[in-house]
Amino acid sequence: MGLVSNISDAVTRGLGVVSNFQDKGAAAGGDMTGAIVGTLTAAVVSILTIMLLGFVVKFLWNNSMPYMFATARPVSSLWTMYAFMLMVYFVL
Repeated sequence: MGLVSNISDAVTRGLGVVSNFQDKGAAAGGDMTGAIVGTLTAAVVSILTIMLLGFVVKFLWNNSMPYMFATARPVSSLWTMYAFMLMVYFVL
């Protein structure tokens, strides 16, 4: 879970920077466009990271698990992989 926690920390730090920028911009009566762009950038990067991680996990699962364990079957849907990742996250 090191990769997931590293990604989570990076996103949290990025959102913290955006939050600090928003506070300074609002106090000075400045333009909030930079804060909105920063927030949207953080959201897009987070979504793309989760999507990429899902594809990597699905690839690794389909190319290794069915061959190592007789009860494991290949995954046909990416949504199934996301559900599995959430289950593992909550269990650990």
